[in-house]
Amino acid sequence: MKSDFLKAHILLLTWNEKKLTENCINSILKIDYPNFELTVIDNNSSDDSLEYLYKKFPQINFLKLEENYKFAEGYNQAIKRIDIEENEYLVFLNNDTIVSRNFLNPLVNTLQENPKHIISVPKILYADQSNLIWFAGARINLWLGLIYHIGIRKEDDSKFSFQSITDYATGCCFCILKSDFEKIGGFDSRYSFYCEDVDFSLKARSLNREIVYNPKSIILHHVSKSLGSNSFTKLSLKFKNQIKLFWNHANFFQIFTISIFWIIFFLPYNFLKYFLIRFKDVK
Repeated sequence: MKSDFLKAHILLLTWNEKKLTENCINSILKIDYPNFELTVIDNNSSDDSLEYLYKKFPQINFLKLEENYKFAEGYNQAIKRIDIEENEYLVFLNNDTIVSRNFLNPLVNTLQENPKHIISVPKILYADQSNLIWFAGARINLWLGLIYHIGIRKEDDSKFSFQSITDYATGCCFCILKSDFEKIGGFDSRYSFYCEDVDFSLKARSLNREIVYNPKSIILHHVSKSLGSNSFTKLSLKFKNQIKLFWNHANFFQIFTISIFWIIFFLPYNFLKYFLIRFKDVK
């Protein structure tokens, strides 16, 4: 289905990392979608990122927030302040990504082809190993308390090349109509750094709508540049927010089975994995 080219607002939330953001912006400015607007949302960077990027790209929009609102509230605040119509698209995009020239058309087309579709997400590959999958859809198991990407760290091949329904959209990149974003109520700012996207997706699905993975849209992702891929801060934030997520969305019986599984298997396995990785890094 050919896109009607309704306006899309690409929203790039940043905090420092000016070189990564510069590379991301350069890739966005080359896309073939004819009706988009790019806004860089500076989450009160502690360096000269905003000044640097403004000089490099005077043709795009910049919004400076007065404090670091983090992911969820940073986007919520930006959408309140940017002039966006109800029937226009929001594209949430990490600043540590590189987009392909035609990444936006498939995301918009996916939402236009079926009114049941509420969110569309691309195929995401590792930037430093672009033959490997980082995201090809995702699963949520509310009985075991598991959240995971399909295909992660596997070599990209034909089995990841089919459009499919997915349990959640990664906040790294997804597309949604502004009117639907508002129906969901925006992001829940009680989550900090992790699970905002999963919580948002579960609320979207509660409207009897579908989240769709479209592999015709492809981007590259520099994974965990903000906190580090093996940092204890990252691990603790993930666990804290996952507990909050399951408490908010699981029923009584699911919370019971999650608790048993986490105590016996999940937590011991992940902490052992963390310490083995750290020991290897030290050596």
